[in-house]
Amino acid sequence: MPKNKARGGFSILEVVATIGLIMLLTTLVIGGLSKIDSFTSSNKTLESALFEAVKSASNIAQLQNKYTELTYDKRGFFEIADYETAVVDKRIFLKQTTAKAFDEAQKQNKNFSVENLHDLDELIFVLEKPTIYGKEQTQFPQTDRQSIIFAPDGSCSQFSAVIKSKAFEKPLEIKFDNFSATPYGKK
Repeated sequence: MPKNKARGGFSILEVVATIGLIMLLTTLVIGGLSKIDSFTSSNKTLESALFEAVKSASNIAQLQNKYTELTYDKRGFFEIADYETAVVDKRIFLKQTTAKAFDEAQKQNKNFSVENLHDLDELIFVLEKPTIYGKEQTQFPQTDRQSIIFAPDGSCSQFSAVIKSKAFEKPLEIKFDNFSATPYGKK
């Protein structure tokens, strides 16, 4: 007489469906969190926000395979946008209160302004002439704006950033490697 033993456990279809659902939910949560810039963190220094903005702009350019543009708005935030369409991918705010005020202005369809602009540090991007090492080099679009362009291959316009702050005796100059967009020198 054959024995009918019921096996406990899940079928392969149930396991695959569960893993797929977990991956989908993880993707949605991580994608949603990337749009929330500084609501989860406290105020940032201009230097730390600059490093975060440069890294984010480079990552977005590589992941989305497009040119991105990084600008600094004197109202206290960095903006990363698609270079061709000017659609904003991300904003990185120096102060949490600025982020909330910006969000409220957007909801009410009002212009965004910040009081006490004189309290903010000043940032200047200094574009430098590219050094040509080989025959192949990414050609960056010419721009008259004060911005940095990031290419899909991870490179960027050759630049340094100068931060003028009350906290420093002299302006702080930070140079960035144009091949990897990483800082390599401070003066």
